[in-house]
Amino acid sequence: MALQLEPVHSTEFLKIEADHVARLVRTEWLRGASTEELIEGTQLLKNILAGNKYEKVLGNAQLLTSLSAESKEWLSTHFYAALSDTNLQQLARVMPENLFNKLALESVITRAESIGRISYSIKNFAKEVDALAWLNIKG
Repeated sequence: MALQLEPVHSTEFLKIEADHVARLVRTEWLRGASTEELIEGTQLLKNILAGNKYEKVLGNAQLLTSLSAESKEWLSTHFYAALSDTNLQQLARVMPENLFNKLALESVITRAESIGRISYSIKNFAKEVDALAWLNIKG
């Protein structure tokens, strides 16, 4: 299935697109985000997922820079658990190349999984094409 993305929402720090047929939402962080921006962006994604039958998310975080302790706490205790209340089945994350930023994002998932409210598959990737393949979608 070839991807046919349509714009859903855009800010100066985040772009959200969707393919209704593939039941996929793609997010792309356009730069580093403050804690407030990160919360705003993740809430937007959660609301889009909650209001539709999307089953797959491709989250491109390659340009996301270091996360504050507050951002990491929000993601691990609220955001990833809240996605379990949607139809989400697969979350593919395209990670930053910077090792520190990558490890910070990985630690958030590790903590969220240890809390135990994740009902979907999560996998990290270096390239978007590999993430799409895991989601069974052609770019």
